[in-house]
Amino acid sequence: MSSRREPKHQREATSIFDLLGQEVMESMLAYAQQSTEQRQIGSKVFDVEREAAVPRFDMSEIRAGPILGRGGFCDVSEVLAIHLQEICQEEKKERMEESSVHNEFTDRHTREFIASHVIRDGDARYAMKELSNKTKADGKRFVQGTVDLALEAKFLAVLEHPNIIKMRGMVAGDIFKVERSFIVLDRLYGTLTDKMNEWKKREKRASKFFMIKTKNNTRMKELWIEKITVSYDLAFAMCYMHSLGVIYRDMKPENIGFDVRGDVKIFDLGLAKELCPEDLVDEVNDLYEMTSNTGSPRYMAPEVCLGDPYNKKADVYSFGILFWQICTTEVPFEHHDYQSFMDDVMLGNERPKISRGMPAVWKNLITSSWSRDVSRRPTFEDIGCILEEELTLLQGGDDTRPLSRSEASVGR
Repeated sequence: MSSRREPKHQREATSIFDLLGQEVMESMLAYAQQSTEQRQIGSKVFDVEREAAVPRFDMSEIRAGPILGRGGFCDVSEVLAIHLQEICQEEKKERMEESSVHNEFTDRHTREFIASHVIRDGDARYAMKELSNKTKADGKRFVQGTVDLALEAKFLAVLEHPNIIKMRGMVAGDIFKVERSFIVLDRLYGTLTDKMNEWKKREKRASKFFMIKTKNNTRMKELWIEKITVSYDLAFAMCYMHSLGVIYRDMKPENIGFDVRGDVKIFDLGLAKELCPEDLVDEVNDLYEMTSNTGSPRYMAPEVCLGDPYNKKADVYSFGILFWQICTTEVPFEHHDYQSFMDDVMLGNERPKISRGMPAVWKNLITSSWSRDVSRRPTFEDIGCILEEELTLLQGGDDTRPLSRSEASVGR
């Protein structure tokens, strides 16, 4: 008997259809589909034709490589190759009917282009995101994961921004009627968590320099330009998302990556939501009744955690925490347990410490962004303008910006 083991990402868990029964799962998925389609009614963002124009692939056409990352419901694997098969006439007809702008030539051309460009300079260009075996082994998680993946596909089909990940394809057929639903994305090379660890090491190597005005301190200047550029690009992407009436709700380092060129990309839009008029409960303050406790606690706005109505400014709070982390390369609330975090941060007003050496502009941006008072938080358009100005100062040789951890980090 061969001792060769199948790669983990290829070993299938027992089918959830087998565990709960075909009829039960079809009923659950039908409910999930109805729930998803409800969000599309009256939507100003979702576009059925744009979604129908996304290239479709059968799972048998894709050869997946190692798992690159794991999320709450999904695994992301490298795509090593795509071997196209002829699409049956019935499926062609269905897909032609779905979109007036879709046709066989553009579909074939796009599918062939993607299949022929899987590898670039020896590296994989694409990744496949699909429900994990753990998710597929639990009925409730399977349905919720399918809904999240379907909604993410709907958002990515229409969102076009240089700092938001691009979807290149998705599963052929109805995502609610297949056991292995997936989407094909551009491959990313590391997350913001990885990048901040790299920044921290670079800061240590350059720690003998204290101010940017030190003439030979170009390394620290380059580091700060890099940090502010990443922050600006994130604000730029969020400004675009908010302009469409979409709230992200899951900003954290693990959901921010970098492509092969080093450009920052926001990914994992499973918790994104279009703000709907029927959810508006406070017109004066523009607050909406939405799902509470959504996202990661460390970066979650208090109003989201506590179940109060909230709006797009919840994303601004998350950015404030994240920008502090980018500046300091320290983990926010690292020494809090759950209870102290709830008491001191969510119910109280504790925030990460800011050193006196941090430029006033950055300090004001951070403290206003993470303010408990939602009305005090700036918009991402405001944040983008501030960071653009700061970036111009840094690139122009401004000699007043502190560039050491001792002057732009948690007070010690």
